[in-house]
Amino acid sequence: MKDLTKSEAVEVEEREFARSPMSSILGAPLSWVALFGALTGVGSLIPVLAYPTGGGYASLSTIVLFPVTGLFLGPWAGLVAGLIGGIIGMFVAPGAFPMGPVDVALSGAMAAFVVGLLARRWRWIMLAWWIFSILLVYFFPYRVPGQAQGFAPPPEPAYLLSWWYVGLGFLIWLVWAFGPLGTWIYRSRPLWMQTAGLFLGSYAGLTAHHPIYSLPYNFALKWPPQLTISSNLASMPLYAVAMVLLGLVGVGLFRALWRTGLRRVPGSLLDESARDG
Repeated sequence: MKDLTKSEAVEVEEREFARSPMSSILGAPLSWVALFGALTGVGSLIPVLAYPTGGGYASLSTIVLFPVTGLFLGPWAGLVAGLIGGIIGMFVAPGAFPMGPVDVALSGAMAAFVVGLLARRWRWIMLAWWIFSILLVYFFPYRVPGQAQGFAPPPEPAYLLSWWYVGLGFLIWLVWAFGPLGTWIYRSRPLWMQTAGLFLGSYAGLTAHHPIYSLPYNFALKWPPQLTISSNLASMPLYAVAMVLLGLVGVGLFRALWRTGLRRVPGSLLDESARDG
């Protein structure tokens, strides 16, 4: 075997590193996981919205960066990166994580995980998640544990109707996962189609995350059902803004990374969107 030049030796070494299981975590390069963990940790310092009940704020990471992590890393590596970023954020920006590790799990790791499930490869797992979310909305906490924990029965149909925007997200996701909408983000599509597809996909992912994000807090803080109804009625504009921000960030970064040819995480929406049709 002939001697390798210095540049060839470096290339071989890099290929070997890329194949090494120690260089990646759940299919994502360790550098990407570390990068998104650091970004979400630092982004927690930037407040976007103060919680109306006081005690903390929703940060740039909560609104945009944790979901973006799921788009780029997929559900599994995204969950790990979100967990890392949440732990960093909990120490550097405690106001963004007023409930400590609970916030790290629900607003950090779970946001990246659920949005990461938008890739059509994971649609059956996402369907199971949606079923879980819908059951959570119906039962928890006002019916189970309900009166045993001091919760009054929710007024119907006002309570369930207040969750209409989550139901809309479910309908959008069905078309995304089992219809043509999920293919709008492919690299060969026009810019307007990619943008619209990412807007709608972002809305579906964000609303799929909302029940697990909000209802445990309602339980911990003993919110009466009327307060939950009011919160839901105020949430739609916020989710519309988050949808636009996440969609714009997604389409801008996706198009930039398609041109670079950098390694993509298998099973992530970034990898799926790189198809030509």
